[in-house]
Amino acid sequence: MTTKNETQNSINKNIYQKLLQLIPNLPEHLAQGKEYGKSQSDGFMDLSYDFLHEDKKGEYIIALHHYFEMNGDLVPDPDMEIRVIPEKEIANALSFQNQIIYQHVEEGTVHLQNDLNEFLEQWLDNALSQAHKIDLSKEREELNHDDEMESEKEIELKNIRDNKERGEERFAQER
Repeated sequence: MTTKNETQNSINKNIYQKLLQLIPNLPEHLAQGKEYGKSQSDGFMDLSYDFLHEDKKGEYIIALHHYFEMNGDLVPDPDMEIRVIPEKEIANALSFQNQIIYQHVEEGTVHLQNDLNEFLEQWLDNALSQAHKIDLSKEREELNHDDEMESEKEIELKNIRDNKERGEERFAQER
């Protein structure tokens, strides 16, 4: 009989393997701190990658996201933060955000962790079936930036992330 921990570990390994399919050579790019990448697939929303940081345990935090524009603003649909541990060949969801909700996994929130991991695993399946592939071997300047509007969107996205991080820090300080 399979235990809950074995099932969760299996999902974490599946997520890691799917990330490797989506982002070839991911462990090497994480070690180099490659900051940004994007995949464009005809007929589908762009899929973007951001390297957020390496924590004290040597675990990497990345973000994957789709954004659409509404009334001139970028809206996440979704935006997820993911912990990647190449040494153990596992990855798991840390947060989920869309235009309606923000959810962040705290220690002890096993049910939320399981739900977000299941969503992430399905989302990665969908991205792969849509022929997304994020090539981090390209330099940022080489990425296909259609026009000046793209740079403005990136700046707005960075501002969204910075504001979110400041809010999380404030929340942690208040605890």
